[in-house]
Amino acid sequence: MQYFCHLRKEETIDILSFISILNHHLHDHEKETRLVRYMKMVALAIRILRALAFLAIVASIYGAQMQNENLGEETDRVVGLPGQPSINIQHYAGYVSISKDKSLFYWFFEATEAPKTKPVVLWLNGGPGCSSIAEGALKEIGPFLLNNDEANLIFLESPVGVGFSYSNSSIDFDNLNDQSTAEDSYAFLLGWFDKFPQYKSHKFYMAGESYAGHYIPQLAELIHRRNDMLEKSNYINLQGILMVNPSLEDHVSDIMSVEFAWNHGMIPYKYYKAFNDEYKSLLDQFDEAKYQKCLDTMFSDGFFNDIDPYDIYMPTCSKPVSSEREIGNGFIKEPTGYDPCFFSDLESTSVPAIYLGRVDVQKALHANVTSLPYPYSICSPLVTYKYNKDEVRTIIPSVQKLLNAGYRVWVVSSGDADYAIPFESTRYIIMKMNLTEKTMNKWGGWRAWYYKDQVTGWMVEYIEGLTFLSVRGAGHMVPLFAPAASLSIFSHFLNVETTATVPDAVETSTTEPETAITEYISSGPQVADFFTKTLDGRSFEQDQSIKSSQSRHEVVTSSIKAQSSNPFIQATSAPEKGVSSSNLEEKAVRTSNPMSNEEALLLLLVVFQCKSSLAIVLQIIFQERVEGCSSTAKFFLFFAVNKLVFAANAIVVIYSLLVMCASIREILHGTTLLPEPM
Repeated sequence: MQYFCHLRKEETIDILSFISILNHHLHDHEKETRLVRYMKMVALAIRILRALAFLAIVASIYGAQMQNENLGEETDRVVGLPGQPSINIQHYAGYVSISKDKSLFYWFFEATEAPKTKPVVLWLNGGPGCSSIAEGALKEIGPFLLNNDEANLIFLESPVGVGFSYSNSSIDFDNLNDQSTAEDSYAFLLGWFDKFPQYKSHKFYMAGESYAGHYIPQLAELIHRRNDMLEKSNYINLQGILMVNPSLEDHVSDIMSVEFAWNHGMIPYKYYKAFNDEYKSLLDQFDEAKYQKCLDTMFSDGFFNDIDPYDIYMPTCSKPVSSEREIGNGFIKEPTGYDPCFFSDLESTSVPAIYLGRVDVQKALHANVTSLPYPYSICSPLVTYKYNKDEVRTIIPSVQKLLNAGYRVWVVSSGDADYAIPFESTRYIIMKMNLTEKTMNKWGGWRAWYYKDQVTGWMVEYIEGLTFLSVRGAGHMVPLFAPAASLSIFSHFLNVETTATVPDAVETSTTEPETAITEYISSGPQVADFFTKTLDGRSFEQDQSIKSSQSRHEVVTSSIKAQSSNPFIQATSAPEKGVSSSNLEEKAVRTSNPMSNEEALLLLLVVFQCKSSLAIVLQIIFQERVEGCSSTAKFFLFFAVNKLVFAANAIVVIYSLLVMCASIREILHGTTLLPEPM
């Protein structure tokens, strides 16, 4: 009995050890009794049940893990929309929580063909305060207007307060600016890729228009900084950005709009000369007080009241709309990048606003889950008038950092119809960057580009990686006014490894149109040019008809598809992405996670089972091998086995505590730092 008591003090003896002791000491090394054999059978049954339980736990963990990978997207899958025709598009909509109080709303469309290989593109509209869903998804780039053959498209309503995106804290609306918007959008992307992990390895691009010229470069710069601090398996695979009519320097756009107005016969020469004499110096030396006086002067004489500033050739609304609207006792400029025919009190007649405001539509999109206390608005007045745009006057430093880091940057300007951000201002800003043109002819790199055998605009490429294009006859929202040409630009931007280049020289042939570069530029529509990728579907005339008030907002049902190759386009090797540049140090919001909590739990079970199995094996061996040993030797052998089991238990307990601490840390701080696997 002293022997048994001594063993029980170790508190690690199990049923097999107890049976073994009974076998050897109670029966004095004689044959096992029937009772002992029954007890050994019970012990074996317990082992079998434990093994089955272990396998069941493993199966449930793996099943839950596989289900969790698709849980987010399945929860957000849009089965159908009220009034939606039959489509072959998989699309998802819902929220991504970025903090305790804030959630951003998105609508995601998989590519119609090969979504597993196509890049992911985030589209942002401007304002600030205008919806990328109501504008981008339903009126501009599709997929219901055009198609999503080229990419998997994410439309994000950002910042909080735009569309269905919300915050439960009023402080968030008092601190709206470019920095907070970039941080929130970055947090959204991290959460979105967690919800759709299958797209993490895909090439990622960002595109947008107007004030997205602020959003996109600053978000891209933030992604670049954070990528430098993450493992490759976790970073966002950013490749480049595409900006349409971007707001790069607001004061330059405002001053150059007078230049635009003079060139289009909208103002008299005396006004033009007086304005330039007084305010053109602001282009080189900004002064806030003088700039505000400049704005007052621009809108005091009524030259711009009865035109659509986003396309001066478009008919205006039935109710005259100026570039300002009265708010109380003052005037507030409209948000940059929005059609005035669909703003404010006229939103009651806006098809996107009416449709997205329907309860059945919101239910289908998993939207407005908190029952927002205000109706759906295409452009949020709250965001527009609370957003602090003055903190970042110029976006050029961010663009320059992206170019230095090797990212592809395309800037698309609307050409000669956009008064809000005129072509002249974008060209002036890019020229200030002192980039080096790729020489294409004796005049440098400036040349025409074609679509459907027609000059569709002009373009120039720079060695540093920037491409600047205009779209002839288009208004501020290029995808709306020139959808087919926009798709051609979009396709080339995604499918060319770097900025596509026209060959410096092509061999002359008597049967083919390839000629030297000077003839190449001058021969016009008779040769393939930068954008000769043929588009089947909408004709050039149909593109022009979109400019009429009757067809402007009609849904385009024709499919527009691009060919996959162009022998006249050459691509150089892509610059290395993610290269560190100066002044980009910043602490990452989230560190990489070596293993998930499910994986850690699985590892614990494996360790525990291995420990138990090792003890069982050792005890069985001792049963068979120690028959001839003395009682003292048996005692020390069993003592060693129990100590081994005790040590294994201690390791499992310590690791369990570490996993628990890591889980608590993740809940409290949003970061995870699990110990390395044992």
